[in-house]
Amino acid sequence: MKQGRAGRHKSGTNPQRLKLELTESKLVDDGEDIISRMNAIKRWALDQL
Repeated sequence: MKQGRAGRHKSGTNPQRLKLELTESKLVDDGEDIISRMNAIKRWALDQL
């Protein structure tokens, strides 16, 4: 999250244009962690609007 926020801020990228790619294997391996991270990204994205 910290790297993503810093990179987005430094580049000036519109957060509405960002896409998240997630592999099924990562979701199966550690689903709860992925869901937690996705929720954090969602909260961060909403704060950017």
